[in-house]
Order: sequence, then structure tokens, then C-alpha cells
Amino acid sequence: MAMAIDEIEAVGEHRATLFFFHGIGDTGAKWTTALGPEMRKINGLRVVCPTANERPVALNGGQLMRSWFDVTERGRLDDATVPSLDSAAQLVREWIDDELRRSTIASNRVFVGGFSQGSVLALYSALFMELKLAGVVALSTFFPIADRVDVLRRSKNAMTPVLQTHGCCDRVIPLEWAEDSARAMAVIFPNHQLKTYATLAHATCEQELADMREFIELCLGDSQPEDVSHLFALLQEHGGFEGMPGGMPGGMGGMGGMGGMGGIPPELAGIFSDPELMALFQDQEVMQAYMEIMQNPGSIAKYMTNPKVMKLVQLIQAKASAAGMGGDDAEDFTQTPPSGAGSASADTKAPPTMAPEPDID
Repeated sequence: MAMAIDEIEAVGEHRATLFFFHGIGDTGAKWTTALGPEMRKINGLRVVCPTANERPVALNGGQLMRSWFDVTERGRLDDATVPSLDSAAQLVREWIDDELRRSTIASNRVFVGGFSQGSVLALYSALFMELKLAGVVALSTFFPIADRVDVLRRSKNAMTPVLQTHGCCDRVIPLEWAEDSARAMAVIFPNHQLKTYATLAHATCEQELADMREFIELCLGDSQPEDVSHLFALLQEHGGFEGMPGGMPGGMGGMGGMGGMGGIPPELAGIFSDPELMALFQDQEVMQAYMEIMQNPGSIAKYMTNPKVMKLVQLIQAKASAAGMGGDDAEDFTQTPPSGAGSASADTKAPPTMAPEPDID
């Protein structure tokens, strides 16, 4: 039986596609309504929202429901579930192949995402797909295959950016499950981030959808790296960090050490005595990225989807603003890049725009 497919056509020339999968018992049509206002703000993004066929759901006593795969136990996949999930993932691959044939975009301009069970399908499909994707959006979900880390680390999409979002008041998939999943996903997806919403249940809200839009724009390069690189240009203007290669700011040891902050004014040197910044600098990847950006501020563009590096940028920007760098009209760079690894809470007051999914996930 052919599945119903609802779409949001691209505004302007088509340059990217998002496949978004609903949760159990829901429809793609409802999600085109919910996603439309934010996704239409992304120039050239086409959104495809299929509706799953009805199938017996074991967890619900065999009742026929629109579902991407069978569910036998809440919060996990078992051997009985995997075959139907594999079939659904194969269907996702066929849809993406069709999209690539009918358009001029490459696979790295294709996103997959979903809500609840649909997010499980999106994550699973991305991990076992041989095509490199642009990003994954996982709303109100869990990560049920963390025990296959060795296989997953070799995934073509291991470095693909992942946005995971969750409501703190979710009673269908508790926040603890999402946080456990986030820790597991961070091992496999270094470019993973979790955002939580203090008043949100098992539904979606305006702030979550806005965060989703910003994530997609960032992955597509629609954010303005010039704004962020300007911050590092300002740091250079105040004296730079001469003599830093191999060392840590503030004369800290552990990576070669260095002596002080050169010509930087005391109020700026204090930025780099912050414990949270020092902890980030213990990561060799972060330190190397920092050194590259200091040498060439424009190189920040290549790190815009790296949550660890962007977290460093956000912290430096916040502390530089507190130190008076950039003047009264300085840009707030912290609103553009991802928040980095870990959880960022948004206390949204907006009412859910989708009804909660049946309590069977």
C-alpha cells in the first residue's frame, strides 16, 4: 500500500531537503502544518513528511496504528523489532535516492528528522546509511541502539551534526531517557547537542521549532561566520596570543605551557582564567581549533557545526562582552551557533503545537 506523502515546497530555488517522520498514530500532514512557519524561513528547503501505513503494534495489544515499525517494549528495541525497523530504514533510503535523482542536490544537503518513534527511525537510518547526510533532527526521542557503539562509530554519518530536543515534562519518554541517550550519542556523534524545554511535555513548541530551523540553517552555512570571526579579530587587535603554539592561555601547563598573555590588557587576560574555558582547553581538538582561528579568524567557518569549538566561541564571546570588547553595539554571537555538547535549557512558555503522541513509545 502506497504511503501518503505531504510536502512543504521550497521557497526559492531548491537547495536542500528535510525528510521528517511522525510518531506513532500521527500523520505527516499534521507535521507539515506544525513545521511550515519555521521551515519556510529557510531559503530553498523542501520538507517531505510521509505518513506511515497502519500496522499491528505489539505494545498496544496488536492494535492497528500508523507506525514505522513494531514496538514490543517501551524504550528499547529487541530482536523482534529490528526487522521492521530495517525495512523502514530501507524505505527512507529509497526516498532519499528518489530525491537525489529528481533534483540537483547532493546527499550532504539532505536532512532526516522526526518526532518520538520517527526520530528513532531518522537516527537509525542515518547511522546505517552509506550516504553522507547534512544533519539529523531528533525530537522527543531515545537512542535504543547504544550497545552497538563499535559498529556505529564506523558510520558514514558519525560526524554528521545531530540536534536532539526534549521536553522536561515528557511523561511518555522521560527526560532521564533522553539524557542517557544524549550521553550515548555523544560518544558516536561528536557533533551532537541536546536542548531541553522546561515546560514542554511529549509535544513540540514554537521555541523548539525555531531551534530546529537555526540548526538547519547552520548546517547549510546560512549563519554568518563573519560575525563570529570578528570576535577573534578583536582579540587579535588587543594584542593577540603571541607565543601560544603548544601552550595554554594564562601560562597554564599541561599542553606545553606558556608565559602569560603578552600585550593583552588585564581585563582581557582575565577571560582566560575562567575554569570552564580552561576545562575546554584541555581538549586537544579544541585547542588546535582555537590556535587555527587565532591565526586566521575566518577559519571559524569550518568549525560552525562542531559543538565543542562553538561552545568555546560562545564562552569567549560572553566574557569578552562583559570585559567591554566590541562596544555597546557588539553582536550577540551566542544566539547563532549550537550550544555544544550537553543540555541547554529553554524555559519556553509557548503552548505545544502538536498533540502528545499516544503513550506507547
